[in-house]
Amino acid sequence: MAEGHTFHEKDVPEESHLLEDFEDEAKTRSVEVESSNSSPTVHINLSGFQQPQWPWSNLLPSVKRFLFFLLPTFVQHGLCPELVKPERLHPSGYLDGMRGLAALFVFFYHFSYSSHDVLTAYGGTGKLDEHREFLKLPFVRFIYTGPAMVSIFYVVSGYALSYKPVELMRNKSWKDLLHTISSATFRRAIRLYLPCFISTLMIVLLVRLGAYDATRDIAYDEKRLTQVREFHLARYESLWHQMTDWAHMMWIYVHPWSFGTKDTDIDIDKHLWTIP
Repeated sequence: MAEGHTFHEKDVPEESHLLEDFEDEAKTRSVEVESSNSSPTVHINLSGFQQPQWPWSNLLPSVKRFLFFLLPTFVQHGLCPELVKPERLHPSGYLDGMRGLAALFVFFYHFSYSSHDVLTAYGGTGKLDEHREFLKLPFVRFIYTGPAMVSIFYVVSGYALSYKPVELMRNKSWKDLLHTISSATFRRAIRLYLPCFISTLMIVLLVRLGAYDATRDIAYDEKRLTQVREFHLARYESLWHQMTDWAHMMWIYVHPWSFGTKDTDIDIDKHLWTIP
């Protein structure tokens, strides 16, 4: 500063932001090199870059939810107790338990009727040396007698399904009655038929992949399967022929006026006749 010159604040130029701008620019730049005595250090700022989103990263949660949905209810409640919600029991709730037991006993029947005589009761032939096994006693064979369980299942299901509509009719709740009947007509059909469509389609695909070839000879073995034999689905030469045959059987399955052919023309699963 020259002698005799008086310092005035107005002589100072306006505050420069060059240093601040330089610091901000350094933060946004991707590479900044610092000098040191040992070796230069490179600092990379990736704040401006986004991590790539792979397609399967968004698909994984959906797959987990689907696999969790496939688990039985008691397994889901064991893994996630917070999902357990107290449900109000309906007046016919106890009948659901009866239907469940009947369905379980029918499963035992179909599981064993290929290699065991499950139709002849204890002493059914009148001979002292035939059919005297413990499992053929009246109350014991109850757990695997399929035809009787099917009859019970139908009677109980008919009562349980008609309980609410009859109650609404007696209360003259016509609007709720129409809603219940429409739900039973359309939504119930989807709930019944859609799982069967999926399961039979899986069988067709497994047949095309050759999954049934290893046990095809056993299905025709009269020495092992002495009672009821259920043959495997035929494997056609082309996928188109296989799929058209499946579509034809599914049409018979959902056709409301083809009850006489459901148990003979559906080779994928002859037991589907009980669903409609």
